[in-house]
Amino acid sequence: MEEKKTEKKKTEKKNKKNKKKINIKVLIRQLALSILYLLIFAGIGIFLAYNSIYGNPDKTVELAYGCFEGSNWGKLYDISVVEESKLVNLTTFTNAMNNQLEEVDVNTIEQAGVKEDEDVTIIDISYVKGEEKEKTSIKLIKSDEKKYMFFPVWKVDLSELIATNVTIKVPYGYTATIDGIDISEIERLYFPEENMMKYYIDRIFAGTHALSLKREGMQDINEYIDLSVSGTDYVVSGDKVILEEYIATNAPEIVFELYRCGLESQGAATLFDYFTDNGCKQLQTIYDELYNDINAENGAYLRVIENVEYDVSVANSVEGESVDAIVHFTCTYWAKTPRNMNSGVRKDYEGSAESTVTIHYVVSGDEYIADSMDFKCIDYAME
Repeated sequence: MEEKKTEKKKTEKKNKKNKKKINIKVLIRQLALSILYLLIFAGIGIFLAYNSIYGNPDKTVELAYGCFEGSNWGKLYDISVVEESKLVNLTTFTNAMNNQLEEVDVNTIEQAGVKEDEDVTIIDISYVKGEEKEKTSIKLIKSDEKKYMFFPVWKVDLSELIATNVTIKVPYGYTATIDGIDISEIERLYFPEENMMKYYIDRIFAGTHALSLKREGMQDINEYIDLSVSGTDYVVSGDKVILEEYIATNAPEIVFELYRCGLESQGAATLFDYFTDNGCKQLQTIYDELYNDINAENGAYLRVIENVEYDVSVANSVEGESVDAIVHFTCTYWAKTPRNMNSGVRKDYEGSAESTVTIHYVVSGDEYIADSMDFKCIDYAME
């Protein structure tokens, strides 16, 4: 009997140990499952959190609008997607946007609304330009780029801001640049009967751009050209070349011949062929004033001007009617001092001066001829 009781106790004790072992295993298994579920839910939570930051366009909407409002075109270009080419780049984008907003009151820029779709978001922006309220929009798309391998990156889509198949026709022989970018080697065609060169531009940011034409010995031609619409054909008039080439020679001839006549007391007759009848009358008055300035009442007089450097520009051009030539020059001079009250002796002295002369040209027949002039003698008074 005693042996049976002892055996029974041993069995019970062993069963208790096995139960404890089983309970510990179950507990560990349940704990592991709980940790796994926790990690899964935590992963889902993190994924949703990151997706709320990187998977939706809100952050990019805020950033893009801030760039537009602050005219930070470099930053806006950095978060954009576009196929770049010779004239589709940061430089042309910046110039097009700056010119678009040139007359905009920046205090009136405001976000007018956001339209969201699955893969596209449109930011509407309004502003006052001049006295008119205008609108534009920024388009955001899901790019192929991924953040942390999973989350789509939203980018500004600039493809709709591209003008295509535009042409620019310019006088032959000039080096042409748009926004400072040389276009001389792009597709082009020469028209010998017009002496013009036509450039074919397949893609450029839509908007206003700076066209510059340069040629040795000729005046530069600088224009702002509107290439907002695909298919635009822009032409720089060949008359402008003839006009500026002629004035670049004619205007300085008038200015310095007038000085020569005054210094040599020859009168203004040699210049009459440069002026209209009305201009000749004013020219005579200008000559008399110049002569009196050269030979001052106090005995001082201007002897010679030399080392002349000048440039010519045009302004207020009305094609086929009139234009102003502006001659700005610097020079050195020799002059005599006024009479000395005691000895009457006058001394030579030298100096430097600068002056600007404006000559107004009008069309007469087939040519431009001077009609009036704003002219003053250089200031040669001894300091």
